[in-house]
Amino acid sequence: MEQKGLITRQSVKKDARLKKIVLTDKAWEIYSLMRHDKEKMEQQLVRGFTEEEIKTLYGYIQRMKDNISKN
Repeated sequence: MEQKGLITRQSVKKDARLKKIVLTDKAWEIYSLMRHDKEKMEQQLVRGFTEEEIKTLYGYIQRMKDNISKN
């Protein structure tokens, strides 16, 4: 990621052994685009659903995520 210009490594003042990894402007731009695409996709997926159906769906998805994290 560093070679692609997505992150930089910065020294940590209190401990020279450590490096802080920081996203570059290029990485933030990509993140912004991906987030926008994700939001558009979510809107498309739930088009025609009522608010109650969306809440129920997200509840089911959260339960599935919880099941995965337990194993």
